[in-house]
Amino acid sequence: PRLAALLGGVSNAWALLEHEIAAMLELLISMPILTYNQRGTDPLANELFDSFKLIDHKTALLKAAFRARVQDDDLQKELQERIGRIQQASKRRGGLVHATWGVSDDPGYTDKIIKTNASRMDFSRDEPYGEQQLIEAIQFIDLVHKETSFFFVKGSKPCPS
Repeated sequence: PRLAALLGGVSNAWALLEHEIAAMLELLISMPILTYNQRGTDPLANELFDSFKLIDHKTALLKAAFRARVQDDDLQKELQERIGRIQQASKRRGGLVHATWGVSDDPGYTDKIIKTNASRMDFSRDEPYGEQQLIEAIQFIDLVHKETSFFFVKGSKPCPS
């Protein structure tokens, strides 16, 4: 049960990161009326963000909005770096959350869950995962969330009234 809960923790950490991306997009689209410390809910930004299901599409939308609103080459470059980290977190999360998992009666695996390729009936590539590996995945996604959040604050500048 603890390892299953940790898999849920991976999803939760990802949801926080994805929320931060949505907040950045909302700010960029709403720039004429909002500043970073007056974040509200912009229906257009939310609809656009939610219409894209894949993180690559969501980050492409963010890049386009950022390019249109922020004319700072250093911040543009830093956004590219953040997006690279977001994509790394996405791959790590996807590899865990979308996997097929199992357990084993083997005494050597009682404290592990098994990431299996059962859907392809290829059990030769089964991978045991322990608590530490799942915690590290959560910590990595959380770190990327924090980096993204710091960038969000740094890249947000009050708009002229």
